[in-house]
Amino acid sequence: MSNTALQPITDPSAKMSSKEIADLMEKRHDNVMRDIKNLIDEKAIGHLSFEESSYLNSQNKEQPMYLLDFQATMTLVTGYDAKRRSIVIDRWMKLETGQAKPALAKPATLLPIDREFRAAVRMAKAAGLKGNQAVLSANRLTREMTGSAPLQLLEITHLESPTDQDPHLTPTDIGKAIGEGISGQKVNKALEEMGYQVSRRNGKKSKVWDATEAGSKYAVIKDTGKKHSDGTPVRQLFWKKPVVEKVMLMMVEGGAA
Repeated sequence: MSNTALQPITDPSAKMSSKEIADLMEKRHDNVMRDIKNLIDEKAIGHLSFEESSYLNSQNKEQPMYLLDFQATMTLVTGYDAKRRSIVIDRWMKLETGQAKPALAKPATLLPIDREFRAAVRMAKAAGLKGNQAVLSANRLTREMTGSAPLQLLEITHLESPTDQDPHLTPTDIGKAIGEGISGQKVNKALEEMGYQVSRRNGKKSKVWDATEAGSKYAVIKDTGKKHSDGTPVRQLFWKKPVVEKVMLMMVEGGAA
């Protein structure tokens, strides 16, 4: 891996947060913040190369962070080990070529996002989109405009149609419908191999599933009636009845063994 062709990001507004740098460098964020402050005090990082910002941590408490431009980021990571420095540089290259988007910290205020989202919904409806289609299109546009997607901030991955009368099934329900000995775990594996869902870790490091674009027409996200410790509702991914036949076919053809 060579970085000899390294050039600054062509977009002068591009920034990398101290939080993302800390994650890439596997360092504590407060230590990275301290290093940045020292460089600012020493005037190694000019006042036009950084800005102060904030993010919400896992306890929804506002925490300070810096946003650095290309030059400031390179000045900072020069003092770190070569392997991690290379990771940060490669990250900038992906940002420049469009292979990656800036990492997004949870916003400290939702007001700008709310205004943009409402405007995007109106625009989508004016373009002829209706219902959930308008909301999903507005969600994508809001992410492009603000860097934050309202539905993802609310942990809503798909919207349920109010006219949908299909039964909503858990992976365990699907397994029982297919036959004896088919566990929910096997069904989840099949759905993943089919490209209908992907796994991630939530704020408590628990494994949860999100439907993909391919699986979205069969998926429904619903409240379970339970709440997280912070009071937000616990939501779960359910599936519509037509997916049973597709999972069964997948297993018959030898997948998800």
